[in-house]
Order: sequence, then structure tokens, then C-alpha cells
Amino acid sequence: MSSLRAPGSYAGAVVAMGTMHGKEKQVAPAFAAELGAHVLAPAGIDTDQFGTFTGEVTRTVAPIAAATGKARMAMRAAGVQYGLASEASYDTWFGVLPRHEEILVFLDDSRDIRVVEGVNVPGAPGTSRLVDGPEQAVAATRDFGFPSQAAAVKASVADRVRIFGKGITDLRELIEVVDEAVAAADTRQAWVEPDLRAHHNPSRRDVIAALAGRLARRLATPCPGCACPGYGKVAVREGLPCQVCGCPTSLIAADIHGCPACEHRSTVARTEEIAEPRFCPQCNP
Repeated sequence: MSSLRAPGSYAGAVVAMGTMHGKEKQVAPAFAAELGAHVLAPAGIDTDQFGTFTGEVTRTVAPIAAATGKARMAMRAAGVQYGLASEASYDTWFGVLPRHEEILVFLDDSRDIRVVEGVNVPGAPGTSRLVDGPEQAVAATRDFGFPSQAAAVKASVADRVRIFGKGITDLRELIEVVDEAVAAADTRQAWVEPDLRAHHNPSRRDVIAALAGRLARRLATPCPGCACPGYGKVAVREGLPCQVCGCPTSLIAADIHGCPACEHRSTVARTEEIAEPRFCPQCNP
């Protein structure tokens, strides 16, 4: 990324964050330190309409579109030109290794730009476990760090998934909710899982705070071509050469940095200069 800095671009700006779950607390310190901007979360907005982790509302749009919608909602509620929101997905690499993807979307209507910063990190708070009763439920929640990591409980009732509780951090409440869910469930079993919302998910809060620092530093970086803030990575270029035969591989050779407002682009080589032959399609046909 360019070493140029534009710390005054958002000095004094009010940035509305679309969240119901306190994520502004993770973002505000970096935006204040790097940009001199103030991040707030307007009260009374319903970001759950874009989807919930526990499935009451199905996610129907891509993460960037969902985060953009949340940011727009916050901007309208606060009456400001700058908006921000995050969106998370939990999945696996190759169907085995747990993966957490988090994105932050920043909107600036004064410049008509959108800046997206994202990260993929290994790990997840835990997995959903099917339990027969409170004893198994308590053991399952201990595996994912209860009570600092909150729990959610759901079960299939009349062939539909019903949420019996989430944001559970009290052992007595957990036992009562699991008893209720198991008694009502078609199979007399319930699912116990981590509550993945940020205010009940310590590992996610850490990821958001680190990502906010990256986004704030990017917003403090002007485009070398037009000086618009937000210059940073927009794509990658594959083709890292094989150590043995020199043929291009699918590994990333360079990052492409770009401007959210103009067509200026630059190529930044990765520190790795060669790829191991196990990644080479010529050496491993």
C-alpha cells in the first residue's frame, strides 16, 4: 500500500454503523485514532432483516450487499453521509478446517465511494451439537468457551426449527432452556451451538477490531492518481513461479491495489518469490 497518508480526510466526521450488537465498540477506537472520526450506532434499526445466524431470517443476499444495506440503514437513521457495517460468514476450508470470513463496508456519499475490507481467518467458536439433555448441553458449551462465548438452543418442532433461546450466558438458564427444547422436540433432542453474534462472540470481536484498524488505515491512504481516500487492495494476481520448473502456479504472486473513485491501479509483489513444486500443475500433472 502507498506510504502516503491522508489523515484529515475524515477528521471530525460522524460515521453511522449499522449494528444492533455493539460492533461500534470494536470499530470506534481505530477510526478515532487513525482518522479522527466518530463512530456511532443509531438506535432502533433492525439489521436482522438481512439474516440471522440462528436462521429465523434467511440470508438472501451476498455479504457485501447485506453489509451495504445495513450501512445505508444507519446513514438514513442518523442523517449522515458516512456509513459502515460488517457481515460475517462461518464455513470450512476443503470441508474440514473451520473458517471465519469477516468484511467491513464503508460508504461515503460525499465522494460516492464504497470501500470494502475483508479477512479470512482459521477457526470458529465451535460447532452445533445435538444433545439429549442438560448434561450433554453443559459439556458441549464448555467446549466452546461458555459462558464468555454465549450459547443458542434450537430444536425441530413439528418439522420446523424453533429457536428456544440465544445469548445464553447463565448455566441455570441454559439447563432450563435445553429441558424445554428437548421436551418439545420431535426427536426429544436439541441443538446447542455458539451464539455467533458479535456481542456474544469474543473471538469475532477481536477479528472486527483488527479489521477496523486495516480499514481505517486504508481510508487514511489517498489514491496516487486522484487523492481520493481508500486506496488499497482490490484484487490479486496468481502465477507465483514454481521453484523447480518456473511455470506459473495458482498461488498469489502479487496484490492489485486500486482506488474506489478512479481507475488508478498498481501492482505490489508478495514477499514469496517462488512456489513449492507441490503446487505446480506441470510438476504434478
